[in-house]
Amino acid sequence: MWNRKITILILIIAVMTVVSGCWKKEVKPVIRDTGEQPIATSTDKIDISDWQIYKNEEYGFELKYPKEWYWEDYTKEFNIGKPVIGFYPNNQKKDWEYYGDIELEILENKKKIDIEKFFKILYSDMPFLFDEIITGNTKNGYNYIKRIDIPGNVDHDFIYVQCANKIISIGTPFGVARNILDDVADTINCQK
Repeated sequence: MWNRKITILILIIAVMTVVSGCWKKEVKPVIRDTGEQPIATSTDKIDISDWQIYKNEEYGFELKYPKEWYWEDYTKEFNIGKPVIGFYPNNQKKDWEYYGDIELEILENKKKIDIEKFFKILYSDMPFLFDEIITGNTKNGYNYIKRIDIPGNVDHDFIYVQCANKIISIGTPFGVARNILDDVADTINCQK
C-alpha cells in the first residue's frame, strides 16, 4: 500500500513537472540576502509572544508555533528514516493527504556541509529549484534557504534552516500558512 502511494506521488510530480515545463517561464536570478535582515518580509507584525514552544530534545532544537495549534509526530507512521512533525490549527485534523499547515522534517547533516551546498546535493536531480532561492540568516543567526512556490508542488513553500549537524525543513503545503512560516523559522533555536 505504501509503495503504491509513493509510486502515485512520483507519477503525479513527474507529470506536473513535465506540464509546467511546457509553458515558457521567465528565469529569474538567484536572490541573495546579505544575512543582515531576518526572514520575515511581511509588513504586518505578528505577535508571537504567546506562542507555544515545540522542543525536540533528541535533535536539540526548539521553535515556536501559534498558541491555538497542536502538533503530531508522524516519524513512525511515515517510516522514511527522518523525523516528520505536522503542526495544525485546532480546527484541523489530519487525513491521508494533509499532514499539517506546517510540516517539519529533520535532515541529517553529519558533515556540517554549508546549507547551500547541502540543498544542491539534496535536489541535484531538480536544478530548477535553484532558480529562485533566497538565502540569509534567521533572527537567531542561523543560515537559511527559502524557496517559494516550488514548481510541480502546488504552492508548497519551504524554508531550510541550518542547525549544526542537521537541517530543519519547514514547509507549508498550498501556501496555507505562508503568513507565519517566516515567523516560525525565525524562532528556531538550536541547543546542540
